Amino acid sequence: MRSREGKIVILSVGWGREVHSLSSNYPYNSELSAIALNPNYAYLYVSRGTAKINNDKSSALEDFNQAIRLVPNYSYAYEQRGLIKKEQGKKTEAIKDLQKAIELYHQDNKTDKVNELEIAIANLNLDL
Repeated sequence: MRSREGKIVILSVGWGREVHSLSSNYPYNSELSAIALNPNYAYLYVSRGTAKINNDKSSALEDFNQAIRLVPNYSYAYEQRGLIKKEQGKKTEAIKDLQKAIELYHQDNKTDKVNELEIAIANLNLDL
């Protein structure tokens, strides 16, 4: 890919579990640059949101919201948004997002994620 200035840009992004392994101090400047080049690529917002999740939940939430706007069936974005809302005490909204993530994970036959999120929802329902 070439930047607007004509320089060659190498963009390397992972998928799936690689995103989960990002540390809390992961420098997300690369995502900022990549987003500037392609603001309609939902994965970049999820990647940046995941990197921010431990230090800046409100900003991470904005990134997951943007990913969902771009790709309305992005299961991981719904999952993470739901977990942030759970931590913020927004239990009803958290359950709604986690249920959507379950629906999408179920379509992808990811039973481990379905089971994990069903337990999270059950625990939230106990707290209501």
